[in-house]
Amino acid sequence: MEPQSPQYPYADNELTLRDVLLGIISYAKLLWRRKWWILGAGLLGAAIFGYLATRQPVTYQGSLTFMLNEEEGGGGGLASILGQVGLGGGASSEYNLEKIVELSKSQLIMQRVLLDTISVGGTEDRLAHHLMTVYDLRAQWRENGREDWATVHFAHDSLDGWTRTERKIIQVLHKKLVGGGSEAGLLNTTIDPNTNILRMRGESLHEEFTQQIVEKAYQHLSEFYVEKVTAGPRSTYRKLKTRTDSIQGALQANEIALASSRDASLGLIQARDRVKIDRLQRKNQLLNVMYGEAVKNLATAEFTLSTMTPFFAVVDRPFLPLGKINPSWFNAALRAGVIAIFIIMGGLVCWRIIQKTLEQPR
Repeated sequence: MEPQSPQYPYADNELTLRDVLLGIISYAKLLWRRKWWILGAGLLGAAIFGYLATRQPVTYQGSLTFMLNEEEGGGGGLASILGQVGLGGGASSEYNLEKIVELSKSQLIMQRVLLDTISVGGTEDRLAHHLMTVYDLRAQWRENGREDWATVHFAHDSLDGWTRTERKIIQVLHKKLVGGGSEAGLLNTTIDPNTNILRMRGESLHEEFTQQIVEKAYQHLSEFYVEKVTAGPRSTYRKLKTRTDSIQGALQANEIALASSRDASLGLIQARDRVKIDRLQRKNQLLNVMYGEAVKNLATAEFTLSTMTPFFAVVDRPFLPLGKINPSWFNAALRAGVIAIFIIMGGLVCWRIIQKTLEQPR
């Protein structure tokens, strides 16, 4: 007969289902006894945050959506043509949309936006000055003892001529536009992963100002991107254009010289005149060949430039009136009330656990 395993009683510290249920009931009773505390905390949180929501200013939001062409820029056929004229390989059309998003937040682009002139409320001024006015930054700087900041006026675009204070203010305004850390910016650019359409969204306290910052940001972003992408082909085209014009001028001058030599002979061409005319004719033939090649190369360079030029297509523009964003006091109060209730309930449960732990004998 096999020996049976000994039966041990449950350990004193073993948790059973009965203990769990009793614990839940105990905490539920505790919360029910403190229901007025919980309700009061919820109402207090709802009242505070509901009131704060009513103090939040109304903002205006506008969006500009645009696309960037991503078609092939030439392929093998164009690459072979470029190789013949020494311009290198074909152009890549895989434009990096993430790069465009980063450029839209760069200090280079935003500085151009800030120093551009816009009209808000019938007043034309630099966007940076309008930004200071809309958000009353000068008054805030005066309250903080920065009188030199409050009197700054950007009179020119040259960064080299700026003072240290002006440079610092531009950095502050740049952060105000694009945000940083926990602070949200007035401008934000995103990409739709399904359609590759970019959306530039602006939000500010002034309706016209919102529309203008979005328009100016898109304008300077697209101009800068096109300028940098086409810098190489555009330089090549200008050089070939200069060379073609030079050959054309030399050809025209040689044709005039040849015609003058023939007119001077009056039909009686001597041996000496014949040598000169033959030399001019040979030069004319050479210049004609050179001019033909130059025109062909120029046409190829022009085609390359047009092929490599990215095309920005605006889908939707912000137009007045813009969408108004009015903070909802009800939603703010509801969220704050629920959060306050859970916080006070968690605090009561933790307090009860600590109390029971301290009451247990060692």
